[in-house]
Amino acid sequence: MKFMRLLAFIGALLAFCSIGLKICKQEPAMIKENGYGLMANAGNTYFGPKKRVSAQLVRVDVIMRDSPESAGPKLSSVEFNGQSIPLKPVDIHGGRGSGAFQLRPGKYKLRWTVNLDQHTWPRNVTHEEEVDVSPRDLWIQITVEGENASIT
Repeated sequence: MKFMRLLAFIGALLAFCSIGLKICKQEPAMIKENGYGLMANAGNTYFGPKKRVSAQLVRVDVIMRDSPESAGPKLSSVEFNGQSIPLKPVDIHGGRGSGAFQLRPGKYKLRWTVNLDQHTWPRNVTHEEEVDVSPRDLWIQITVEGENASIT
């Protein structure tokens, strides 16, 4: 009888240890928010390309957002290399869409127009930026946010 209890105790202990090891080994953690399970990754993740698509082409991504301030400038049009990028309705984060291009190294024009509030003059302001695509680049990300643009 003592042997059976000892065997049951050891079996239960091994089961708890294996469950504990599985929980400790999990890389993505489950986060409960409003009853929905969301996956979160603890480490930094690089989502860009790891090698060239073509020997002569560089990928250029243009991400468009309205200004983060509620009364800030709103995008009304965006052009890259003479091509108009269609704007979507604003999402909950201010995103207006994106465009992707594969271009040869060189200099390209980024032009965007923002609509300011109705109490300032001029109401529409056009901004222009020159983007230098180097042959050493694998990928360029351009973020247009209100009146500002960043090129990384």
